[in-house]
Amino acid sequence: MYRPRDDMRKTSNGENKSPDEPYLPVPGTLPDRFMRSYTKLMRHPRSRTARNTARATFPHYVADILDRHCAANFPDENPADQARTITVLAYLYPAIVMRNEPYVTLDPPAIIEVYTDLIDLGPYDFAQRYNIADYEGYLYDDVDYEPLPRPPDVRTPYHQLAEHLCPEDRSKGEALLDTAILAALNRQTISHLISDSLATLWLATIPAATIAIFWEPLLLPVCIAAIALAAAQATASLLRRHAGAATSPIEQWRANNPSPEIGDFAHAYWHPAKRHLHRTRFLGMRLWRRKPLSKHNYHAMLADRLKRARRDDTTRQLIDYIEQGEDL
Repeated sequence: MYRPRDDMRKTSNGENKSPDEPYLPVPGTLPDRFMRSYTKLMRHPRSRTARNTARATFPHYVADILDRHCAANFPDENPADQARTITVLAYLYPAIVMRNEPYVTLDPPAIIEVYTDLIDLGPYDFAQRYNIADYEGYLYDDVDYEPLPRPPDVRTPYHQLAEHLCPEDRSKGEALLDTAILAALNRQTISHLISDSLATLWLATIPAATIAIFWEPLLLPVCIAAIALAAAQATASLLRRHAGAATSPIEQWRANNPSPEIGDFAHAYWHPAKRHLHRTRFLGMRLWRRKPLSKHNYHAMLADRLKRARRDDTTRQLIDYIEQGEDL
């Protein structure tokens, strides 16, 4: 079991091994995604997206810290040897942390201390010190290794498309995408409502047309009604044909990335609470809102429901949705 030393923060030359400046990853890189996902996971432990992102990007976070440390402190050493040691330690660091809590943490100074111990102690003593004797074989120079692979993108097509629409501000990109989704859903809904009503109206027109043959004053109203029904049917067909249409940037992204129709994004990727709260009624018809709700709207709705002591499924789903918000 690892035990802290009095000189754990000193090198053999007596220099402080901790970086003079706080570690700040380059925005948008894999180490940056790890730090954001880890921060979110501390606030919302149930977030699957944060957990999967942190797990996939953690080795790159460790490697980036050690790359900077070696570049600043050991610029003359063999880069290939450094890369091998850094890569192996990036893979093994989760096991080291789990077996040596609370003495070993995820902080950059702790990672640098472990790396320095690996260099100073050698594979056998290092494995004994950190209780990873079963991984000792990976620490020797004659063991083949592969560079860190780029992790798969754990984001859904919804979040990828939102980032494509506005890389600078993900929230704005989601708002643009939600607006397009709601427009497509309303086109689908209105098309279905018209189509469902037309069959009944056409059946009602047939007896009226039969009567108009024998009673001339009814002929003009029947013709007008038939023209109106034909126009409604053409409108329904047009809406159905363009139900999946979207703006040009969305269509360009969907052409190069497999994904559902834009109107199906709500059922495929939206949280149940988000789907429920974006439904509305107009003249007795069940439609969708024209504009997406903001984070402020969700919090206001939750506060109102809690104020009225409503503890139903919708309230619980809304709490869960707010907790899992701010995706990576």
